[in-house]
Amino acid sequence: MEPQDFGQVPEELRGLFKSLSEQGWNPQLCDEVPVPHYDNRVPCGVPAGVGDITHDEYDMMPRSLVTLNMMYTLDAYGDSMVGAGIDHGDRLEVLSTPVARHGDIVVASIGDGHTVKSYFVDDYGRRWLVPANRKYKPMLITEERCVRIEGRVVSVRKLDPRAENRDMRNAVVACEEYTVPDTRSKYDRTVHFVRRVAPMVKQGRQWYAVYRAMLDRRIIEEDSFTQFVQMVHEAVPEHAHLPVTAELRRMGVQSFRRAVDLWDETDAPVAGARFEAYLQIARATMEYIKESMTK
Repeated sequence: MEPQDFGQVPEELRGLFKSLSEQGWNPQLCDEVPVPHYDNRVPCGVPAGVGDITHDEYDMMPRSLVTLNMMYTLDAYGDSMVGAGIDHGDRLEVLSTPVARHGDIVVASIGDGHTVKSYFVDDYGRRWLVPANRKYKPMLITEERCVRIEGRVVSVRKLDPRAENRDMRNAVVACEEYTVPDTRSKYDRTVHFVRRVAPMVKQGRQWYAVYRAMLDRRIIEEDSFTQFVQMVHEAVPEHAHLPVTAELRRMGVQSFRRAVDLWDETDAPVAGARFEAYLQIARATMEYIKESMTK
């Protein structure tokens, strides 16, 4: 049915269909169970335009929900309605109606945008659009804001259900099979590398070459200077040149910020013999790591 062809539409719906058509929508009479899905997203946050409407996809709805009012579905995005059970990506089944009751979850147009909110009437008769997330503020409906109720959400479908990380973690920890993995062996191997390369280190800052080599071989994690320094102090407490976290951080500049294979003497914090010393320490560390992996 073309947007302006309302011959088959009941008299009581023609005004609604005409209004939707003037807004750029393509209303269709749903006299069977399949209901069109509008290929759009409606924000659960700051109002935004709904966009073009297509009817290439159809959702099957209970026949009891198909009334004289038009039914359609929209995809929600944003997090302002999470407290009402509406998450990003959910599919909303909407009954087209300009009337809302206190407590309804509605699709509202505000100027040229649309949003999903709860409809609330306070003790003084004022009407509000209320989010279900305290990060966002309620909006008082006033004539200046040009708010119109476009529809009422009648059901929510989870197209991409997700579990809460906290709930999953708590369930796993409570499981009788859960044990804390023994990571000491990895620590012991790392200490072994430190002790082998320690005699090559003649200045505290040269420990940066060991840190960078271990980072390249994924023995330690990015920006773990403090943990690395603590490990060196535990591994070789009598060493004459123990590292300091702040000094190691200062060495991570220029080409030294990159993998050892990409170090460039013309773009490094040290040069000449000092550069060669850092490079030799780093390469020796990587060789020790390689040997341990092949044993």
